Amino acid sequence: MKRIAAAATILAAVGLSCATGLAATDETQSPQPDWTPTGSAEIRNGILVIDVPPGERREGFSGATAEVPMRGLRDFWMTVGFRREREPEERATNEPPCRVRFGATVKERGGATHVRPTKWAKAATATNAVPANALATRVWCLKLGELEETMTVAVGVENPSGRHVFDLASFRVVDLRSPCRGAGGIPLRGVMLPPQPISEKAFDTLAEWGVSLVRFQIVKDDSATFNIRDMAAYFRWLDLNLDRIEREILPRAAARGIRVAVDLHTAPGGANRDAEANMFFEPEFADAFVEAWRRIATRLRGIPGIYGYDLCNEPFQVRESPETYWTLQCRAAAAIREIDPDATIIAESNEWDSPETYANMEPLPFDNVIYEAHMYLPLLYTHQGIQENERGLVYPDPAKGLGKEWLRERLRPLREFQLRHGVRIYIGEFSAVAWAPGAAEYLRDCIDIFDEYGWDWTYHAFREWPGWSVELEGDDIGHMRPSADNPRKRALLDGLTRRREALP
Repeated sequence: MKRIAAAATILAAVGLSCATGLAATDETQSPQPDWTPTGSAEIRNGILVIDVPPGERREGFSGATAEVPMRGLRDFWMTVGFRREREPEERATNEPPCRVRFGATVKERGGATHVRPTKWAKAATATNAVPANALATRVWCLKLGELEETMTVAVGVENPSGRHVFDLASFRVVDLRSPCRGAGGIPLRGVMLPPQPISEKAFDTLAEWGVSLVRFQIVKDDSATFNIRDMAAYFRWLDLNLDRIEREILPRAAARGIRVAVDLHTAPGGANRDAEANMFFEPEFADAFVEAWRRIATRLRGIPGIYGYDLCNEPFQVRESPETYWTLQCRAAAAIREIDPDATIIAESNEWDSPETYANMEPLPFDNVIYEAHMYLPLLYTHQGIQENERGLVYPDPAKGLGKEWLRERLRPLREFQLRHGVRIYIGEFSAVAWAPGAAEYLRDCIDIFDEYGWDWTYHAFREWPGWSVELEGDDIGHMRPSADNPRKRALLDGLTRRREALP
């Protein structure tokens, strides 16, 4: 029950209840270690608390230590839930700072002792706006010798002041070399659909291409003229889009064996000048976001062919707020599951759903969740010649180290997230603009990596903006022309028709 308990702890921290769809018990998880408090720390029902009254300070380490089995680990990941409930007191520059400590001491048999003062992964935002401020850290032991059976783990605070809380029940160690679990079935691949009407003939084209998945975006385009902060107008617009999905998109896709990801691309309330969604800061829009998903789930429940509900397109958050990109997706997922317990949820990470932010992403406390990322790295290459972006970058570029292995390294945090949590991964968007030199090879290399890892993917985009279309080519947006055959189109079609084996 540990995994359920940890999920309940997180939900309670964000003001939710244990709704239908909590993750199942993880029987493979090892028993929790026997933690010993030290310094000013106390352990209460699996919660480690370091609480120094205002105006007081402590020196040295306060926290908890435990002996943790190695079980043959060499490359692994450790996590523990953490939140700071009262900020540390300011200290003079010559006094030691208050710092969170999370580390492991690993010993070789008959040899050296390796102290791994593990680095807290930087928070998903500059203000630790992550679930209950849960943080994760990586420990690398690839080059050590024969290790002892246990390691010593320390969790706590150096020179504490303020109030710090660790959820010791959430502590876990995961072997990154273990195979991916819970991602069975044939991986799907396809394209992102435009907001414009899509004819039966266009769906025939998609079927001929070998598309098995499309991502339909509920997006406010130029034809949708309403105030994004007017919730009555927003829900009228949403209802029109649901009419289209129910009557046009889903039936036409299902008739051709194509699954549909339903993407709420435009969130209520719009964004502020820093590109952060206003729903993270204004409760009216946060509640409207959850209500939007209630309406979507109610309208579409039971209709065949839905791949999943894509909750929040490309969230971006850099400031502390009442809601976070993670907690608000939790609320929406819980609302959907109240209506449709079997619905598949698609969650996204911070910084426009960048693969690199999955180093800090915590899984939602539900089962049947697919995790999505968007791949436009390096952005100055894929988006060259768009708006103010300069042109001239090429792919590959060995002199700059830009090639397939560079892409693989950018995707590594997402791959590690997949391995340590045993989840299904979906690349909802990837592309390179038509005039980017080497765009076809870029697409091929991306698809090769996605296929190697067993990820679903949808190319951005089908018959949307001309610069992304593989049915057009040209040197700039003002000189695009139809193209029945070109290297970018061949790269995409080769990827769509490539044989794939079922994942275990």
